[in-house]
Amino acid sequence: MHSIGVTWHACTELGCEYRTKHKGNLKQHRADVYDIDVNWHACPEHNSSYKSKHESSLKRHKANVHGIGVTWYACTELGYSYTMKQEVHLKTHRAMAHAIDVLW
Repeated sequence: MHSIGVTWHACTELGCEYRTKHKGNLKQHRADVYDIDVNWHACPEHNSSYKSKHESSLKRHKANVHGIGVTWYACTELGYSYTMKQEVHLKTHRAMAHAIDVLW
């Protein structure tokens, strides 16, 4: 690895040896590991105490727990009311339950 002319950004927390070439990575490290300068994302749903350091985690929480922002995929075979949140699960279901060849 070549480090000529590289400015290293090191974590200043006691005993931490983390260092990176990118200042943004250091900021993320300090937030993830030490809760320094964290921008918390709280779930706005009633009676939910969930919060996350990452907006993508909040989005996943809202989809998985509250069904918000979810596209549902339903099995269309006669007599089935099977629904799922991920299209790949529908493809697996169709292949396993109905022996339908699915192009992945």
